[in-house]
Amino acid sequence: MLDFDAPVNDAARVRSATDHPGAFRDFRIGDSEAVARSPRERARVNVDALRTLLAVEMALLQVGNVGGAPYWSWYGFPSRVEWCACFISWCANECGYIEAGAVSKFSYCPSGVQWFRDAGLWLPGGSEPAAGDIAFFDWNGDGTSDHVGIAESCDGSTVRTVEGNSSDSCRQRSYSMSSGSIMGYGTPMY
Repeated sequence: MLDFDAPVNDAARVRSATDHPGAFRDFRIGDSEAVARSPRERARVNVDALRTLLAVEMALLQVGNVGGAPYWSWYGFPSRVEWCACFISWCANECGYIEAGAVSKFSYCPSGVQWFRDAGLWLPGGSEPAAGDIAFFDWNGDGTSDHVGIAESCDGSTVRTVEGNSSDSCRQRSYSMSSGSIMGYGTPMY
């Protein structure tokens, strides 16, 4: 488990969600951060940004997995189930976010939606998600979430996600930000 309270430098080596696998770049909080921050405050901001990147990175490392056995079996199911929510919960668990209370452990998409809504951590569809937000989809247009993924990025018009159980594998996908299939986003407090 990572010690997020340990002091860190102003720069940390992290793999970018937009770089090619294995590529690394320096991650720095940009000039938009207040210059007057103390070194400890700047380190805290860096740690918060790294927490979000860690969630996205954990999901990206799973791209290509077929069948989802590591996720649904970790959840406790003895055989294959629809595993998109198990995938999100597994990623959150691997990052320590379930234990920290930043994300609920869920295997049923509507339960995840309800948890985020009850916690006041919900953005409606059409909103611009941040990297690490949990995207819930309603394919049938019936008001019930059918699928879930993690937002990798959003450029103001296109949402890029990492999803488990997308044609029975972990995949990167993209959607118009205004897509009617995006029900909304859970916004974890990483």
